[in-house]
Amino acid sequence: TWGKSKYQDSKINKVKGFVEMLMIIGKNDEPLFEYPLPILIKNKELSSNSYFILHSSLDVLEVAAYVSQNLYLKQIEKFNEYAVYGYLTPGGFKFLLLTESSYRNDDVIKGFFSDVHEVWVKAIMNPLYDLKSMLKSNAFNYKVGELSLIHI
Repeated sequence: TWGKSKYQDSKINKVKGFVEMLMIIGKNDEPLFEYPLPILIKNKELSSNSYFILHSSLDVLEVAAYVSQNLYLKQIEKFNEYAVYGYLTPGGFKFLLLTESSYRNDDVIKGFFSDVHEVWVKAIMNPLYDLKSMLKSNAFNYKVGELSLIHI
């Protein structure tokens, strides 16, 4: 419903490493969107550790946001073989991306977060969407999936 994607003719970046999940957290630390990236998952199955790592990173993200004036907070935490990247929107929404620790490409991740932020703003501008509930939109899921293929 958002028209033809500006990324349809773009080359897909192929970067070594695996990305497990994107999570968007609300202002009061409630999960609003979870997107496992199954095409890129090494084991084809998300473990419960993925959720634990992302939720435990919220405090670290808030400290990093307090110290930095940037929206993109880079790698905010490392847990065993995983790394968590953070992004904080001006509206107070938190984006977390869980990757393998070996995945280190800040420019690609920053671009991904920036584009997801743009799509997120379009999605939450829907007057029927409650900002305190999970976003369940096939169009948004599709766009995030498309962006993950392009950037990651």
